[in-house]
Amino acid sequence: LDPRVTVLGHIQRGGVPSGRDRVNATKMGYLAVELLLAGKTNRIVCTHDGGFTDVDMDEGLAMKKSIQRMEVDVLAAMTGI
Repeated sequence: LDPRVTVLGHIQRGGVPSGRDRVNATKMGYLAVELLLAGKTNRIVCTHDGGFTDVDMDEGLAMKKSIQRMEVDVLAAMTGI
């Protein structure tokens, strides 16, 4: 047998990470380390208005994110549902 490491998120999303995914992950990781070096803990790094920011973990978990009905209809049409 030839075992391989597999990242479940890549399989669920449908493939290997794109170049943009890798760049964004690097930027988010960099910001996370900068936050730790500044003594900030319990933070979530996220995207906002085309950039990256951080929010308090409890605040971030309490946020509600909804999908607009138009987006659902477009996604359904794209996937043939």
